[in-house]
Amino acid sequence: MPDSGTGRTDTTTLSLSLDVMNRAKRVHRRAMIETPYPMPVDWWTSELIAQGFPLPDGMPSSLRRIDVFRYAEGASQDPERALTLLWYALAWGSGKALRQNRRRIESVGADRSAIVEHLARAAGLAAVSPFRAFEVLFPGGRSLIKSLGPAFATKFLYFAGGGAADHPSLILDSVVATVLKNDCGWRSLATSGGWPADTYERYCQLCARWAEDLEVAPDQVEFALWHRDDRPPSS
Repeated sequence: MPDSGTGRTDTTTLSLSLDVMNRAKRVHRRAMIETPYPMPVDWWTSELIAQGFPLPDGMPSSLRRIDVFRYAEGASQDPERALTLLWYALAWGSGKALRQNRRRIESVGADRSAIVEHLARAAGLAAVSPFRAFEVLFPGGRSLIKSLGPAFATKFLYFAGGGAADHPSLILDSVVATVLKNDCGWRSLATSGGWPADTYERYCQLCARWAEDLEVAPDQVEFALWHRDDRPPSS
């Protein structure tokens, strides 16, 4: 299992690389959460309707982080609201790269009642325990939803925070993992996904520590890890 065993890196001693630190300080959080990105509206509308999941408000032509945050309200109490949050998190994270999304939609459709209950539980836990929230989406180390790997699952957990600056659950994807490994010294971290809940929790704690040191929000650190000067401000 990635980042496990006696050879794993002690993340409590890691420091941000200078360039990532500088990016984190330069990030304006409001600009980060209000930057829009175009969405393939027709694809999402037709696919969701075909599987019996019409969006209550319809998919807009562009999405910002702040737009997705809106659907976090009530997601921990209302399973259908949690499901809507999942669709928007997937749409925002995918952009025009729609691979695997049809399989994810079909997987939810095959066991809707059980999956939406798990989504609501994960949404609630995301505010208090990244570890437990992650475990809900990966029971026994296997994905609750087919083709929903850690990178997209953690987007759901992040957006479940509704935009709270101190929300502890953050996005972890292969780009972030690669920077953490190559530039920040987390040598035992796998860069291709498959992280266990313990690794995800340690990642969130690491970003929180760095954020406190820099006096920024944890998601600004995540963004700085993902963002390069030649990359648009998304994740």
